[in-house]
Amino acid sequence: MGQNKKSPINIGLWKLRKFASILISAYMIGISNVVLEEDRMIQDTTPQIEQQELQNNEDIT
Repeated sequence: MGQNKKSPINIGLWKLRKFASILISAYMIGISNVVLEEDRMIQDTTPQIEQQELQNNEDIT
């Protein structure tokens, strides 16, 4: 009958393909996060409140 043995070359190619797909997926997720964050910054309509630090007149002299 048929032999189901994997050669070292096939195992190496399988590991290489798996590593490449993980690397490409991580890159694509990172790029999509950057695009999403930029989109949020551009279209953010919530009011931005800034706090100012008050100084006493005694500290200035």
